[in-house]
Amino acid sequence: MIFSNVFNQLWQLSRRGIPLLGVALSLACAPKISSISPKAGSEGGGTAVTIKGTPFYEGAKVYFGKKECTDVKLSGPKEITCKTPAGTGGTLVDVKVRNPDNFEFILSKAYNYTTDSVSSTSSTSTSTAAAPTLSSSAARAVVNGTITFTTSGGTAPYSYGVTNSSGTITTPTSTTALYTAPASVTGSSTTVTFTVVDAANKSASVELTLYAAITLSNSSSSTLTVGGSSIVITAGGGIGGYTFTAAPQGTLTQAASSSATATYAPPSSLTAGGLASSTVTLTVTDSTSSSTTTTITLVAPSAVYTGGNQSCVYLTDQKIKCFGNNTSGQLGNDDNGGVVAGNAAIGDATGEMGFSLARVNLGTGRTAARIAIGASHMCAVLDNNTLKCWGENGSGQLGLGSTVDKGGTAGDMATLAAITLPGALTANSVSRIAAGEGHTCAILSDNKVYCWGLNDKGQLGYDDMVNKGDGGGANVSALANVNLGVGRTALSIAAGQYHSCAILDNGNVLCWGKNTEGQLGADDVTKNYGDGGAGETMANLVTDLAGKINIGVGRTTSAVTAGYSHTCVIRDDATVVCWGDNTYGQLGTNSTTSYGTAGSNMAALAALNGGAGINLGTSRTAAAICSGGEFNCAILDNATVKCWGRNQSGQLGQGDMNSLGDNGAEMGDNLATVDLGTGRTAISIACGKEHACARLDNWTTKCWGRNTEGQLGQENTVNRGDDNLTSTPDHRMGDNLPILSL
Repeated sequence: MIFSNVFNQLWQLSRRGIPLLGVALSLACAPKISSISPKAGSEGGGTAVTIKGTPFYEGAKVYFGKKECTDVKLSGPKEITCKTPAGTGGTLVDVKVRNPDNFEFILSKAYNYTTDSVSSTSSTSTSTAAAPTLSSSAARAVVNGTITFTTSGGTAPYSYGVTNSSGTITTPTSTTALYTAPASVTGSSTTVTFTVVDAANKSASVELTLYAAITLSNSSSSTLTVGGSSIVITAGGGIGGYTFTAAPQGTLTQAASSSATATYAPPSSLTAGGLASSTVTLTVTDSTSSSTTTTITLVAPSAVYTGGNQSCVYLTDQKIKCFGNNTSGQLGNDDNGGVVAGNAAIGDATGEMGFSLARVNLGTGRTAARIAIGASHMCAVLDNNTLKCWGENGSGQLGLGSTVDKGGTAGDMATLAAITLPGALTANSVSRIAAGEGHTCAILSDNKVYCWGLNDKGQLGYDDMVNKGDGGGANVSALANVNLGVGRTALSIAAGQYHSCAILDNGNVLCWGKNTEGQLGADDVTKNYGDGGAGETMANLVTDLAGKINIGVGRTTSAVTAGYSHTCVIRDDATVVCWGDNTYGQLGTNSTTSYGTAGSNMAALAALNGGAGINLGTSRTAAAICSGGEFNCAILDNATVKCWGRNQSGQLGQGDMNSLGDNGAEMGDNLATVDLGTGRTAISIACGKEHACARLDNWTTKCWGRNTEGQLGQENTVNRGDDNLTSTPDHRMGDNLPILSL
């Protein structure tokens, strides 16, 4: 500005003939054109034009295309006039100003030569036509949007231009122009002028407001769980007057008509048998029909796992979320104080589930293939076939060669090492995993069983009572396989409180470890097979039982599960038998008589109900089974659930605390199914110490029983299933039992 004022004063002195004595003036500065008026004229030339800009010097020359303008006059340092030279009609030419110091400026395609009209009866004519009129399809547009301009009147042909904006112009017809706005604007909006000039150099203009691109953001995660928490989505940019849609599922509720915010709620369930996960497209559209989208990935519970006083849900993205007791960091959240400081549990207080419940950190990019939960520790087989365990480690059950707990201190999970497996098996897969009170067993890629951790009852099966994996006894990498008999391998594995069981490749089942209640099915309570005592080696087990537990003549095993001191199997004909402790009716025999304890009562067990095993109801068989501390639950062939045994916390889901299966005629058709809600059935089932959870047919999860440490995931400590009273707090089952918010 200072330079401009000085230049203007010097220029005025020079124009008045006042010599600038003693002043050496050198003001070399390139000119700049800011506007030309008019922007079009006759091809014959002679049109008077005014060019504005700065700075223009006396003696400057003006060119239209390659031809020099005539009658050039300097009106000041910011304005120059001249008359156009002749040109070619229908063409746009550059306009150039060159100062005497040879600095110049070119404004590209700034002037339009119009074609002169020639009358059939006269060589010259004077145009008396009215100026053209210009109309637009809209007065506003979003970046990248299109506006159609229509010209009427005036003298064709027409030329079009736009100021203060880029963008593109096409002319699909002789009277229309299609303007496509640029990809961005400065700020939230800008105003541009669209102009038409006709052949008679008459023009019309329309102002157009361009708005920034429409945007859409969400307040939280881009991955949501079926039946889980809602998110707020917010629109920005565009012109306003927003509308929102969600497809193919879920609900969008706009804060108010045309407002910029809406709440998206994922569907409460998926259709039975429907997709486990889905991409939902959220769309916002403004009042000009400009729109943008963002996507949400829906995940759902695929399976549920429980153990001790904690639960985990395995999601369809192969991640896991865990809740309940966390005193040893077994929930894998790097905090044994829980979400709320000083609270060694998660899921027992408001604000701990939903988005607050983080996925377990299994390592960068890692997901889980399967998991197992013990009393206070957990293990996961990862997608790269490695094995990681976390939580309580007092007996080496994590297999890390130490007794340091993992998962309860910041950074534990991110740095948690995979277990080093024996010898050449290190790089190979882990096919099955089981966790007990303080020990862990796995079937590795050689189809053999390896166990580590607590071994005070011989539950590891190594013919001694020395813990393994704790840094004192053998490390996991040095373990031999458990002796299951010559040539025998394993198909499945289960771990109880202090005993372990395996289904062999021939369909037979063997158990080892603590046997004081007959849980090994050996018709003997004096031998803890696997502890190395006299006659108590694994070889003795194979010999004494002739390689198998007697579950019935010709019968083999398709599934095995282990509780505190009892064991259950589903046989090849889908019937169930259980043996061991029966104090609370957990064997389902309508008595408290234990089986597997002495003489040949395993044979008597196999013969109960005419060899049909536990009576689950008329024509009913079992599809899946789980064992808790002293109870069991089974999914039947019709996808309903029945539970029996101890019921001190409502874990049988009957609305009372009465044990079932221990007397009278409580089993069979008299044993009611668990009420999971109207029309709901179960896909998978899991049993903890005194609670159970089921993944339902609509891809949701419900848990019932003991809840003192939040293991039901209800953000409270209220047991469910232990009474049917319509009281506050609610203890009921069925439709009154909420699904988990994940």
